[in-house]
Amino acid sequence: MDVGGAWETFIAFLREYNVRKIAEVSRAIDWSAWLKEPFFWIGVVVFLGVVLWKKAFKMLLLPLSVAALIVLVQCTMPESGEDISLGKLVPFLGGCVVIIALNLYCFIVRHD
Repeated sequence: MDVGGAWETFIAFLREYNVRKIAEVSRAIDWSAWLKEPFFWIGVVVFLGVVLWKKAFKMLLLPLSVAALIVLVQCTMPESGEDISLGKLVPFLGGCVVIIALNLYCFIVRHD
């Protein structure tokens, strides 16, 4: 994996940051390729090991929130070039509010 090329792609993505681009990029994620990547599994195992070792289960909230946001974008945002209808926008905004509220509650309101 070319780190320099990935960084340039990330910077180019930030320059073009908009909802349609996010939906397009999230649909282009090849989940089967991620599941076959050994570095992904090494990272997952190490991360879960740290979470279990330190009993810091709040650390799971951020990756799960990002995954939920990706699924939300994939399920609710239209294909590129199409208009965003109110029927798709309301569930997306509702899901985002739930994710944000859950994170705020866990990290700010309820700190153990």
